[in-house]
Amino acid sequence: MRKPASFESSSFPVHWTMLGLTNRRRQRIRSAAPAPLLLLFLAILICICLCSCTLTRDIDSTKQWLLYMEAAHAAKLQARYRDAERLYQSALKESERQGKENRLVAASLDSLGTLYSVQARFDQAEKYFVLAVSTARKTVSKDDPDLAAYLDNLAECFVTKGELQKAESSYKEAIAIWSAMPSHKTDLALSQLKLANVYYYQDRLTDAEPLFQVALPIAVKAPLVDSRLIEHCSQSYAKILSKRER
Repeated sequence: MRKPASFESSSFPVHWTMLGLTNRRRQRIRSAAPAPLLLLFLAILICICLCSCTLTRDIDSTKQWLLYMEAAHAAKLQARYRDAERLYQSALKESERQGKENRLVAASLDSLGTLYSVQARFDQAEKYFVLAVSTARKTVSKDDPDLAAYLDNLAECFVTKGELQKAESSYKEAIAIWSAMPSHKTDLALSQLKLANVYYYQDRLTDAEPLFQVALPIAVKAPLVDSRLIEHCSQSYAKILSKRER
């Protein structure tokens, strides 16, 4: 049987040498081809690692923030106001490690405002309440309950300072948020009562009366509501009814 020409003794070395060169060239091409994919894979892997490190750091920071806040709340309840202020400030600094504008920062600012209100340091309280509301506007949705709570606290501070028009505006915004959340009926009722008081102080009795009428029955039945607020509102409402009967 005749062998193929490529198997002839004269052509055999040439044929397999060429084949070997071709294979080596193909191997080089194949080994070079995955380089872009390898770089992409490495880039993705690095991003995942960085995100994982950031997430771990934020989780640890949040845990530390919670520890500061809990300790500060306890100090405030015990009237250790200097300790509470120091701990709230530490919580604020810890929250800012995750960025100057986030939910934790807003909560820290609001807590500082509340602390200063308790001490009748109303100018400082207003400053921190305003910052809390401003931060919340940038970090939460417009119908977030935290934003409503901060607005309510700011309004209460305005009332204490006698700035009733500003208080009215803040209470109305808080009420608009509470009204959209059926699960916050008590919060809604309390903001309505406080707004009714603002109207009462201005002798706007026709504006105050329907708010007292709607909110008082809800607030009275709600647990953990300040009894002094209920008593004050009940007295104001009774006076309105008395004046109307006359």
